[in-house]
Amino acid sequence: MARDDIRLMARQIASAPAEPRSAPSLARSGADGMQALRKWRPYLAAALLLGALIVGGLPVLSLSGDRDDHARLAAAVQQAAQVAGAGAAPGEVAGWIRERDLPALKAFYSAQRPRIIEALHGAGFEEVGSGNVTIRVDYEDATLIIGVQLDRGVDGSLMAAADLNGELVGRAPPPAGLAPAFAEQGGTLGLLLAGAGLGCAALWVVPAVARRRQGD
Repeated sequence: MARDDIRLMARQIASAPAEPRSAPSLARSGADGMQALRKWRPYLAAALLLGALIVGGLPVLSLSGDRDDHARLAAAVQQAAQVAGAGAAPGEVAGWIRERDLPALKAFYSAQRPRIIEALHGAGFEEVGSGNVTIRVDYEDATLIIGVQLDRGVDGSLMAAADLNGELVGRAPPPAGLAPAFAEQGGTLGLLLAGAGLGCAALWVVPAVARRRQGD
């Protein structure tokens, strides 16, 4: 081959455009992503709904449990107060109060305090001790008020009081049960479930829109 031909061939090779390297197709990557989304979306939807139920449902269950405990404590205090009232003859305590017979009153509630604690233990409140029970004189109604307070740490405390006839005194406990607790705290749960529902709907809507665009 002539030298001029060799030079001409070299120039042609040098000036020839390089073949582009095959790059990953963006469309293919998007298709793979949508396929993975379609595969995992039932699990993602279940995770969204479960997370909403846990985050929004725990406060409702906690409030319901506290109210149930409060109602049980109030009923137990009523029963314990009646037990204490049965330790004296009818009208005897009222007579001591009207006569300001403090020694008789002190002797009475010193004898009744262990019975009150025992009755509360029998109702399931084994944590009650003498420091949780208060007995005060109601001079207006000529009776004694039996009060119980239980410390619940960061959740506050439970309190209930009743007279010797078993009538609740002071603020009545809030309504117990899941429905009242849901009425008070259920708004947050509803919002979380609505958000989770929108997220679940997006898991199906987005792939459908992508397929329609690819078809166009």
